[in-house]
Amino acid sequence: MSFALSVTGGASRANFARISHKKSTWPNVLAMCFTAYASQVWAVNESSSVGADKSADGNEPVAPSARMWRSLALSYGSTRHHYREPDPFARVDPLDSETGSIPTTQATLRWRGKLAQALPEIAVQAQASYAQGQTDYNGYLQSGITLTPYSARTGNTLRAYNLRVGLPLNAFTRQPRGQHNWAQHIAPYAEQSWHHWQRNLTQYGETFTWQTTSLGVMALWPLADLSLPQISRFTLEADLSTGRTHNPHMAAPALGFAVDLGSASTRNAVLALHYVVTPTWLLGLRYEAQRMSFGASPTVAGLQYPGSNQSSQSIAASMSYQY
Repeated sequence: MSFALSVTGGASRANFARISHKKSTWPNVLAMCFTAYASQVWAVNESSSVGADKSADGNEPVAPSARMWRSLALSYGSTRHHYREPDPFARVDPLDSETGSIPTTQATLRWRGKLAQALPEIAVQAQASYAQGQTDYNGYLQSGITLTPYSARTGNTLRAYNLRVGLPLNAFTRQPRGQHNWAQHIAPYAEQSWHHWQRNLTQYGETFTWQTTSLGVMALWPLADLSLPQISRFTLEADLSTGRTHNPHMAAPALGFAVDLGSASTRNAVLALHYVVTPTWLLGLRYEAQRMSFGASPTVAGLQYPGSNQSSQSIAASMSYQY
């Protein structure tokens, strides 16, 4: 965008000409142009906070914050990871555990629209996350029937890829024109995810892989709907899901040991708040909590990998671009 062309109005043009003829320095000219540009951006923000955009087909009005359903977001934060293996013979509790905070990066791409005019509107989300860091290991070394307490630092690399398809509730409801359609902000969904966890213990490494199928509901709710100017620039995001792991597998190549683990349940919750800086850019703060577990493996060559429980809590700052 050109700063010079963005200066409009008779007074602004006169001031610009006056500065130019006074042999003013370029910093003064640029400062004035930037001030005019910032004023225009603020005016656009104000109008978008209270106005109404058009939907993709140009017919039905929707809240401006519904644009959040079409966005690319990048977030960075920390995940508090807790992993626990109970002792199947109840000798100690737990048999071992991993606890620590791991830096986490996440990218989320959202799209909402119709694949064909005759089909209902859908909401699609693709997400990728990467986390790498160390955790504190507390457990036992086993020799025969003897258990010796042992502590160390463990390196962790976690990757996850998620694909989600949802159906906004307004596909099932009709409201009179002019009334706010709350159903457009809520979408039940189905999600498939793929996970990889490299756990680098002091003596050897373990690699966990698994898939998860989940059902959930998400909401992207513009707080401007509450008609309170103080919060009109905020959008609330909430997400709840439950599912089950599939094809969990653990391999320890250095030990020549690999087994399939038992499938179990998984639960996830997300709460985030996004602030509209400009009609295109948003800043946000995001909290996520997860719980999942693996069942014990079958006995292979006299060895069995115990079941385990995992939980994590993460908090991250995000930047979103609405397209």
